[in-house]
Amino acid sequence: MKIKRTIFVLVVISLLTLSMVTFFRIKIAKASQLNNIPISGKWDGTNWSIGYYNPNSSVFTLKEKNFDLNFTFGNPNAGWLPITGDWTGSGKTTVGLYDPATSIFYLKYDNSSGSADLSFLFGNVNPNLIPISGNWKGAKNHSTIGLFDKSTGIFYLKYSNTTGFADNTFIFGNPNDLPITGDWTGSGTTTIGVYRSVEGKFYLRNSNAAGPVDSIITMDSNKYPISGMWYNSNKTLVGEYSSIDSTYKLYQLNNSIISLQYPFNYNISTDNIYADLSTPLGKASHIGNGLLVLNRPDEDVKDQNLNSLNLNLYRPLLTQFINSDNLNYNRIKFNNTNMEVFFDKNVFIKSNPSNYYPGDPLIKGGKNDWSSFNTYMNSQIALVGNYKFDVGFWSEPDFDFLQNRPDQFLTAYQMSYAMFRNNLPQSKISAPQLAIYNLQTIENFLNFAKTNNILPDILTWNENTNYGSGTAPNYFSTVDQHIKEVKSYMNKININIPIEIGEYYSSDVREQIGGIVHLWSAFENNQIYRAAKACWWNDITSSVHNECADNSLDGLLTDNDSPAPATQQRFTTARWWLFKAYGGMTGNMLLTNGAGDVNAITSYDKNHIRVIVGRNDNKSGIVTIQLDNINSTSPIDTTGYLLPYNGGDDNKVFPNPAIQNQSHVLNGNTLYVNVSIDPYSAFILDVNLNQPK
Repeated sequence: MKIKRTIFVLVVISLLTLSMVTFFRIKIAKASQLNNIPISGKWDGTNWSIGYYNPNSSVFTLKEKNFDLNFTFGNPNAGWLPITGDWTGSGKTTVGLYDPATSIFYLKYDNSSGSADLSFLFGNVNPNLIPISGNWKGAKNHSTIGLFDKSTGIFYLKYSNTTGFADNTFIFGNPNDLPITGDWTGSGTTTIGVYRSVEGKFYLRNSNAAGPVDSIITMDSNKYPISGMWYNSNKTLVGEYSSIDSTYKLYQLNNSIISLQYPFNYNISTDNIYADLSTPLGKASHIGNGLLVLNRPDEDVKDQNLNSLNLNLYRPLLTQFINSDNLNYNRIKFNNTNMEVFFDKNVFIKSNPSNYYPGDPLIKGGKNDWSSFNTYMNSQIALVGNYKFDVGFWSEPDFDFLQNRPDQFLTAYQMSYAMFRNNLPQSKISAPQLAIYNLQTIENFLNFAKTNNILPDILTWNENTNYGSGTAPNYFSTVDQHIKEVKSYMNKININIPIEIGEYYSSDVREQIGGIVHLWSAFENNQIYRAAKACWWNDITSSVHNECADNSLDGLLTDNDSPAPATQQRFTTARWWLFKAYGGMTGNMLLTNGAGDVNAITSYDKNHIRVIVGRNDNKSGIVTIQLDNINSTSPIDTTGYLLPYNGGDDNKVFPNPAIQNQSHVLNGNTLYVNVSIDPYSAFILDVNLNQPK
C-alpha cells in the first residue's frame, strides 16, 4: 500500500493574539513531497560527507570532495526510504533502501547502480516505521539495521543483517519524534536519539536502553535530522537539512554551526563573478592599496597597523596645516618610524616639492622672472636627499595655476622636470596630477610633453565624485571609462606611460566598502600602475570626517572625529581588514568580470585563490563566483568572511572576522562558490586547491 509516513514538517504560522497566546497551525508534508532526502557517510572511506536520495527518480547523489557521485538504485516513486552504513566492515559507507510496504531491506556493498547485494525481511508492515543503522554492540566493525516506530517511540535494533526478531527493544522519545543515531561519546558504539521537530531539539542517549536523556542540542525547528563525524570529529555530531533551500546545517565540536548548500544551485543568483585561471593580468602588486595621509606633528601611526597592509603607495600629505617655512623633511625621513619601515620596504613615497612654494605661482604682468621659484624648488629638492621619493610638480593645478595660466603651468613643469631629472635621478616624476579628470587637458599636456621630450614617468590624476567624476552609483563605472579613454589616446600617439590615480574614493561614498572593490577592479583589469585612497576633512579642528589628520589611516582605524593625542587607542575597522586582504594577495592577478553592482578582484598563487567581492547596492543576497580552468586532483576547501558596511558609524570596531566554510561544487574544471553579501559590503573568499585527503 502507498506509504503515508511523515518525514518532514513544515510550519505555517498563524499569529492570533488572544490573551497574549500565539497559536501555531501545523501542516504535514509526506515523503513524496520531499524531493531530496538527506543522508551522510564516509563515501570514500576517509572523510565524512553528505548526500541525498531522490525518491522520485531513485537516484543517490553523494558529495565527494571534488565531484558528485550519482547512481540509480531501487524503484522510482515506490515510497522506499534510504539507509546508509558500513555493511561489510570495509570502513566505507554504502547505501541501502527500506520498503515500508513489504518491510524488506535492500543493501548495497558499493555505491553504484545495480541489484542489491543483500535483501531480507525485518519487522512488520507498518507505515510508521523508519529505518536506522549503527554498530549497536561496538564489538563489531560493521553496521546493522534497526527500526523506529514514530507512533509509539519504540526502537527495534538488530545485531545482524538477517531476517529474525529484534535483539533489543526499548522506548525512548515521544510519538512523532524522528530517529537519529551516532557514536555520541566517541566510544565506538552507536546509540540512539530523537529529533523533536516542533522544538528543534535533539535528545541523545548514550546507551541503547530506555532511560533519561544524556544530552540535548538545540538547532532549528521543522527540519530533517542527520548525523555524522563532520570534519574528522572523533565522535558523531548532529545536523539538519532544509528542503526549502537545500541547506545543511552541521553542528561542530566547538558548538558552532556550519551551513552548506547541497545540492549546490549556482543558478539562484543573477549577481555573478567570473575569473579564469588561464588569463593572468600580471603579478599581484596591490595596485589600489595606497593611502593619502596627513601625519600630524604630535602623532605617529603605530607600525603594526601599517606593516600587514603591504601598501603599494604611501602619500604623506604635508601641505595643509603646516607652515611651509617650518616644513621639515628630516622628520619624515628619520623621526617617523613607519616612514623608515616604508623606505626599507621600497614602498613609494610621494611628495610635491613645488606645492610648498610660498610665493604666487602665477607670474604677474607677463614677466618671465622665475628666479624665486627656482631657488625655492632647489632648496626643497636638497632636503629630499638620496631617498627614493616620487615627485610631482604640482598637486591639483587645475584649481588655480593650470586653470588661470595654462601656458605658465606648462613652462613651470618644463623647468621643474629638468630640476628633478638633474637633482633627483633616483626618483620618478608624476604629472599633471589633475584634481578633476579632463581628457582634453590630459591630451594637451601629453602632446606638449612629447613634443619637448619631457614625458613624465607616471601619468596621474584624481578620481573623486566631488570633482567631476560622476556621482554614485555611476562613479565606479566612470572611473573605468576614464582609464580606458586615456589608454586609448596614448596608444593613438604611440606612447605608453604608467597611470596613477593619485586619489580615489570620495566623502559621499567613503563608508561603502563594497564600492572600493569596484574601483580596485577597474585598476586591476586595466593594469594601471597604482592608486591611493583619498582622505577627507573640513578643517583641522572640525568634528566631521577628519580622517586626514587624526591618524586613523584614512578611516581604516577608528577615531573620535577630532584631533586626539597619540596615546589614544585605535581599532581596526572593516575597511582595514579589506585593505589587509588586498595586501595579502599573491601570485598573479586574474581578469575578473562582475555584473552590475557586484564586482571583484582575483589572485591565483599555486594552490591558493583569493577573490574579494564588493556589492555596491542596497540589496542582500547570494553572489555566485565562477572560477574556470581549475586543475585540482585532490580536495578543495573554500572559506571566507564578510566585511560589513558599517552604516556610517566610523567608530564601529571590527574585530578579527569570523571564518566560515562556503558551499561549492566542482563541475569539470569549473568551480562554483555561493557567498552571501550584505548591502554595500565586501566578502573575502579563499580557495585552497589540492588539500591533503
